[in-house]
Amino acid sequence: MTTQPQRDERLHHLLDRLLRGVLLPEEAEQLAGLVRELERQVEDQATADQVANRAAQAITAMGTDVREARTERDRYRLAWQSARQRAEVARLTPRPTP
Repeated sequence: MTTQPQRDERLHHLLDRLLRGVLLPEEAEQLAGLVRELERQVEDQATADQVANRAAQAITAMGTDVREARTERDRYRLAWQSARQRAEVARLTPRPTP
């Protein structure tokens, strides 16, 4: 297995030979293999980018859902507190006797 710099150097060497018209058949096969490997890497990166974008969208949506849930919770909490206060006031308010 070659390292990235070795592979890049080999790719440049083969491309140079191709452009000069002196590429040997076995070198053409090597070049094709290197190009296919680069294509796979580009596809893998595109797939990873798509997954990351979908994850970011999901996280954003969850954040929106959490904010909406907190707002609703606060509204119910306020309504509950208000009802408790009104009940307490009603309990403490003397009722006229008939």
